[in-house]
Amino acid sequence: MPSLCDYFITNACNAKFLISSLIGAYVAYYFFVARSSPVLYGHSRKLVDFFHSYVPFLNEVYSPFVFGFTGRVQTILRPIFHRVEKVNYEKEVISFSDGGDMTLSWSNIEGMADDTPIVALLPGLAGCGCCHYIASIVKEINRCKYRCVILNNRGGCRRKLKPPVLYGHSRKLVDFFCSYVPFLSEVYSPFVFGFTGRVQTILRPIFHRAEKCNYEEEVISFSDGGDMTLSWSNIEGMADDTPIAVLLPGLTGCGCCHYIASLVKEINRCEYRCVVSNNRGTCRHKLKTPRTYCAAHTSDVASVFDHIRNRYPDAPMVAVGISLGALLVFNYLADEPQDPSKPCPLTAAMCVCMPWDVSQTSDKLEKSLDWLLFNYPLTHGLRRLVMRNADVLSKKYDVPRILKVGR
Repeated sequence: MPSLCDYFITNACNAKFLISSLIGAYVAYYFFVARSSPVLYGHSRKLVDFFHSYVPFLNEVYSPFVFGFTGRVQTILRPIFHRVEKVNYEKEVISFSDGGDMTLSWSNIEGMADDTPIVALLPGLAGCGCCHYIASIVKEINRCKYRCVILNNRGGCRRKLKPPVLYGHSRKLVDFFCSYVPFLSEVYSPFVFGFTGRVQTILRPIFHRAEKCNYEEEVISFSDGGDMTLSWSNIEGMADDTPIAVLLPGLTGCGCCHYIASLVKEINRCEYRCVVSNNRGTCRHKLKTPRTYCAAHTSDVASVFDHIRNRYPDAPMVAVGISLGALLVFNYLADEPQDPSKPCPLTAAMCVCMPWDVSQTSDKLEKSLDWLLFNYPLTHGLRRLVMRNADVLSKKYDVPRILKVGR
């Protein structure tokens, strides 16, 4: 006759079993999966034996709280059912060479010798010494008569944030920014739920609707037969010498994207003329030749800048690149020959969110959360571009093979 364990294992993936006997499934899961002894792995058997000898609970069966059968549930329920006494810390502020600082929260027991072992705790993303799970660990460490210190991240543990620190090749450039960009002297306090750049990337289009931009579209052609569009945002009555901001979007971006439209509105508010340089095949414009775009090839960007300079010869021109656009701007400035007879058409340039090490960035995009938030939508955006221009690209490339990427 099969045991309950055998019955659970053979039927755990059977939906009918789970629905008709949910309580039975839970009981089986709790006793045969949740209750278990930890398995230790180490580089040497000596290390494993050491832990078994000096950490006796590693030899015991762990039986979680009956309703706390997974780590996620325990994380939620522990602060509710388990109150930790307040920990009295001694605060120490340490400063860094860049002008910033952070706090160390020391938990000492009276009479501790200087050679007492020290345990340093590094909290999670938004954690500090006041958090429930940190306070619980501190109490356990002190119970073992160890000294404990928490390394609170910058700005954490009720420590006030400081304004950003600027670095530049010359002090003159730094002073220029401090004088003409006043918010660089202010403390940046993000939206309460937008505590990281990833979260802000997700939430901004949801909570902040950018007004639709009315562009004047211009198509410029290249010597290889291809073309691309420039999206102009002009305010009526602008003079020919009005400063121009050229925006270069990210990998799958164009003038219609939320972050680009927001920048265009801000630039127009400053009474600048703005133009978005849309890469080949983007902005609902189909390819004419089987050539798209790449951060390493700046010939298209150079042609765009020269075209704008010829159209408005007296206007100062600033380039603002975001992500892939930042790579294009940076590589263009590096490739631009220092020819006195033909000076660079740009007065200034700004690179935003530029991947300095492209290989390392690509590897990081393949992992965990970055894959879901960035790599997946970027890949599908590129697949859509290929599908939209399949008739042209198929003359030179194996389109069906390309479209298998990201499936």
